[in-house]
Amino acid sequence: PTRRSSDLKEGPDAFDLMTVDGEAAFIDDLQNQKLHADKITVWMLAPNESARKPQAMGSSKQEVRKVLAERNVRAFGKEFIVRQSNELTMTFLPETTRRDHAPVLPTADAVKPGGGPGNGPPPPPPGAIAGKGPKKEPAPPIELTGKKISIHVSTVGGTKQVEGLLATGNVYV
Repeated sequence: PTRRSSDLKEGPDAFDLMTVDGEAAFIDDLQNQKLHADKITVWMLAPNESARKPQAMGSSKQEVRKVLAERNVRAFGKEFIVRQSNELTMTFLPETTRRDHAPVLPTADAVKPGGGPGNGPPPPPPGAIAGKGPKKEPAPPIELTGKKISIHVSTVGGTKQVEGLLATGNVYV
């Protein structure tokens, strides 16, 4: 495998571009994710000078914005498994915090008689313990093949989630 790195400017953002060609693989043991292809190109948002300083743990974190995998693509993650594709593009939208969303307005159920807004939701039923409902099993991953697959991933409050997935050409789910 050969590895090349370069810099790229798109609009106001600058990116570090890394390309691995020839039996390329990216493996993330922490998130239990794997990506294999003949060629993988990664766009990482280039940190500005103040962000280039190592963090307390001794590493500087770069934000991945786009991954392009080409030829003989296979990918494995929590939300999807790509069994085979000629091209997989993953776009990572900039992280938003929960505060970036519109505020939740109180509903009629949340207002106690004789009180005003902001009294909060009704108390839980007797015997119920807050946060101790039935354990929700994670959904099984989507398994698919297709000639060209595009996935958009957002991060809200530190949690990544698939926002959109488009597969074309001999698609099998």
